[in-house]
Amino acid sequence: TKGAPGYTQSTVNSNSPFKLFLGGVPGYLTDVQVRELVQSFGTIKAFNLVHDKDTGLNKGFGFFEYSDTNVTQAAIDGLNGTRLGDKTITVKL
Repeated sequence: TKGAPGYTQSTVNSNSPFKLFLGGVPGYLTDVQVRELVQSFGTIKAFNLVHDKDTGLNKGFGFFEYSDTNVTQAAIDGLNGTRLGDKTITVKL
């Protein structure tokens, strides 16, 4: 949720070389659920799951970045190709 320690909700697309793309997210998942998944590898510096303005559901993609950039590759290796419901997520730089 907004204001949680170590968490920034941002729609600004950072030019950081460590910003990760997250795709293939099932539309019924909430920000909290998706953030909990990616936080399993480390503290999140920034997180933005893109939503449909009419339905409020996520559009299946977003961006995030870890506070500790050393976990970035481990997160890619651990999350990319993971099945979530009927979808396979993509995580890449």
